Amino acid sequence: LDQNGDGNVSQREFLLGQALIYAAAKANGPAELAELCWRALDSDGNGVVDYAELKTALKLMVAVGCVRPRDLHEKFAQIKRNHGPPMPIHRVRTVDELTQYYLDMYDSEGNGKISWDEFCRHAALKENFWRLLTSPDFEPFFLADSGLR
Repeated sequence: LDQNGDGNVSQREFLLGQALIYAAAKANGPAELAELCWRALDSDGNGVVDYAELKTALKLMVAVGCVRPRDLHEKFAQIKRNHGPPMPIHRVRTVDELTQYYLDMYDSEGNGKISWDEFCRHAALKENFWRLLTSPDFEPFFLADSGLR
């Protein structure tokens, strides 16, 4: 929500963010949801999502528990057993590791940024965005007492 990156969310930034989240929750299909997700990720509107923008979004997604478990957990090691297959050990990725994980997944050009075309080739961030929108822990504030639900 902090579009200018000053560390504070102004009333305008908050209201615009809430309006975007509400619009995304009411999206009429995958294409509209993808567009709204893209607009939320590309917070400066320059047409690409960079590391800082992605990390900001992922901080919120991790805090609310909206990251796909298969992305959040990394196979760390495995224990060899006397009987049966090895047992994998997983660990939770940090936000920085998760940010780099998604950049590696999406950034086919290797420039450290995600373009719209690269974004459209994968579903992970869109799935996380949908999880965020449908999370009971993240209902838009202005819907709580408005009777719009």
